[in-house]
Amino acid sequence: MSLRIWVILCLWAGLVGCSNTTGSSNVESVAWIRIQDSKHKTPSAYMVSVGDQKVYCGSDDTLTSKDIRCSAEGISLSFHPESTVHILVKVAKEKFYEDTVSFGNRDSLHIQIDTLPTFIHTPDQVTGFTDKDGIDLFLTMAYHSTSELGDCYSLKFIITNLDSQPVVHFQNTNKYKLHYAFAKQVLGDTRSVAKFGSIRPPQFGTSGHLDSV
Repeated sequence: MSLRIWVILCLWAGLVGCSNTTGSSNVESVAWIRIQDSKHKTPSAYMVSVGDQKVYCGSDDTLTSKDIRCSAEGISLSFHPESTVHILVKVAKEKFYEDTVSFGNRDSLHIQIDTLPTFIHTPDQVTGFTDKDGIDLFLTMAYHSTSELGDCYSLKFIITNLDSQPVVHFQNTNKYKLHYAFAKQVLGDTRSVAKFGSIRPPQFGTSGHLDSV
């Protein structure tokens, strides 16, 4: 009877140890990062990198790490960063969080993920595509042509505010065939066509970038 009880207790302890984490359950956690989305809830799926280690939590392609484990509220660490450490958190349909932080004397951090701004959607431009109507919207705005490979669709875009809060402006390429026309008439760019046309990456600087897909 005592042997049977001991086996049951061991199984129960093992289940408890693995219930809220992914990874090796015999590694002691000494620091924690709590992650909440814009609704103040732990995301159902997220990617976190701490220094040079990375984990995917809550998704089909879960990736474990030696010193980082997924937890019910974010991640746990088997080490305590003694100095500053680079942290990157990615959550679908939310802003990415990226910063170099210091734990100091604390054993936990709280990271709040901000929601993405509402997409601009006008006859001239959109600043993002949703999984609901993204393909149809892309085909509507893209310039259509044909080649020996078949149908081709080209959608031009300009990225502004690269040094602060970047915004991707996908221009209605059927209406604005040139980047300059869109930049001047829609975005209010005041440069001359010669000045605008002479600037190309990396000389474009941190103010913006233009390209097409």
